Amino acid sequence: MGDKKKGKMKVPRSILRRAYQRKRAFFQLERDKQLELDKQRAANMSRWWPQVESSSPTKAT
Repeated sequence: MGDKKKGKMKVPRSILRRAYQRKRAFFQLERDKQLELDKQRAANMSRWWPQVESSSPTKAT
C-alpha cells in the first residue's frame, strides 16, 4: 500500500474517482429512498401508536 510514487496503479485516478462518485450517488439515492420509507412508516406508526416513536429506535439498518 505504501508505494504510491512508483506508479503501480494501472487505473487512472479520474476514472476511479468518477466510478466512486457514481457509486456513492447511487447509494445516497437508495439511502434517501429508505429514509423516506422509514419516515412514512414511522408517521403511520405514530398515528396509530404514539408511544412506539419514543420507545423504539428508528434505525432500520
